Amino acid sequence: MAMTTIEIPVELRDRINEDARAQGVSAAGFIEQLMDAHDRNRRMQPELHSFWCFLGCGLCLCWLGGVCGVFWGH
Repeated sequence: MAMTTIEIPVELRDRINEDARAQGVSAAGFIEQLMDAHDRNRRMQPELHSFWCFLGCGLCLCWLGGVCGVFWGH
């Protein structure tokens, strides 16, 4: 994989490095883990939305006229 440099605020760089060190991975490995988790969450959103709507537990805000569209894409 080719490497590149991105400019981020020093505070964010320090947070990434601190969390990466705590997990025993490089900064790149930590960011890759974050992106993998982000991709999984994005794929699961429709299923989770259907589940909460089915339960009717109030966590789904569809009844507010499509507010879920902001979060769930419908």
